[in-house]
Amino acid sequence: MADDLLRPYGPVIIALSIVLKIRRTLTGDEIDNVITTVLAGFELAAEHRRRAEWQNRTLSAKSFAAECHHAADASLP
Repeated sequence: MADDLLRPYGPVIIALSIVLKIRRTLTGDEIDNVITTVLAGFELAAEHRRRAEWQNRTLSAKSFAAECHHAADASLP
């Protein structure tokens, strides 16, 4: 049951364990900073994925529009 509860927080737990191995002790504020940094990294990665997907959609739309324009020009006498 603990595995199911902690699995979504695996990366945060791993980051905390690494920092604890290095520093040996952390204050509450330092723990909060580690958690904030990990979560911010996930949000940044998600935003990069969203922007890349948007760029791909934009390029696909431009390509589609160019194909439609080309097909319309080809059908004219």
